[in-house]
Amino acid sequence: MKKYCFFLLPVLLLASCKPAVRKESRTVFALGTVCSIQLFTEKPQSKADTVLQICTRRLEELERHLSANAEISTLIDINKASGVSAVNVPADIYPLFERAMFFAEKTDGAFNPVIGGIVKLWNIGFENARKPEDRDIRDALFRTGYKDVQLTGTAVFLKKAGMKLDLGAIAKGFAADELTRIVRQAGIAHAVIDIGGTISAVGKRPDGKRWNIGIRDPRVQQGQPVISAAIESCSISTSGSYERYFEQDGVRYHHIIDPATGYPVRNNMIAVSVFSDSATDADALSTACFVLGYEKAVKLLAELPDTEALFIFDDNSVCTTAGLAQHIKVLDSAFRLADMNKHITGK
Repeated sequence: MKKYCFFLLPVLLLASCKPAVRKESRTVFALGTVCSIQLFTEKPQSKADTVLQICTRRLEELERHLSANAEISTLIDINKASGVSAVNVPADIYPLFERAMFFAEKTDGAFNPVIGGIVKLWNIGFENARKPEDRDIRDALFRTGYKDVQLTGTAVFLKKAGMKLDLGAIAKGFAADELTRIVRQAGIAHAVIDIGGTISAVGKRPDGKRWNIGIRDPRVQQGQPVISAAIESCSISTSGSYERYFEQDGVRYHHIIDPATGYPVRNNMIAVSVFSDSATDADALSTACFVLGYEKAVKLLAELPDTEALFIFDDNSVCTTAGLAQHIKVLDSAFRLADMNKHITGK
């Protein structure tokens, strides 16, 4: 459902690495997006190639199970069996469904993995995107209750006929975590994995410095970074309202749907970036925080360990949670860091 607000600043220069360290990389298309794997390693090229091949195969496996748009996938099988029967999923993917339900409960449905019926109605990001009829949205909302999802063993059951799982707001993070696991198990200490804008930075740069991640103005396609974040062993995911949208009758509709209303979220934020040890969590939380709005998002994040966020508002003000502030640098004078209380009601 996203992303592309993040890209690496041009600091990953081999000139700053140890002479023996090489960059080995691969780019593939999976899960409906571009996936990039960059390894910085002293290992023989054959070893690095093997790791890249394992990562590629894992992405292919995840595509076969989690795609919502392919002709066949485990996710589609679950949706087809809604209201009829449970569908078994592989044990190594089942934790994704558990985590999705955890965040549905934790956010009171702001993150909703069964919003697929609404997403299909709007179809934003595809050629036939359109504003659905109000009655169609109301009808689809009846089948978006996350409490009607039953997880048993390694089986998933959607209790109401017509329910549709859509893991687009968490699957890319899960994929990034899976590739991070593969890379670390191979003994590679420095890597950057980018799954459609959800980024996992493994360790530090080979020169011992933090990775610098650039955040661009989400309203400017292919623009220069306006903010940089220095990170290590961390994952980042961004949700923004300007990445995918369409206009109809003079009204602009973006792709982040409020599960409570079935319509695109309306608030004063244009992007939320979440930083976490887990890419899965960062992915889900960036969407949830955008839906919740700033005040509720800050309260939610305060309950989660090792999780920080950066918020960009439509007046170009930028707020961060306390643990992130020291690692953020504003690069464009049009943007400014603001006090966290600025966007809290009554402050």
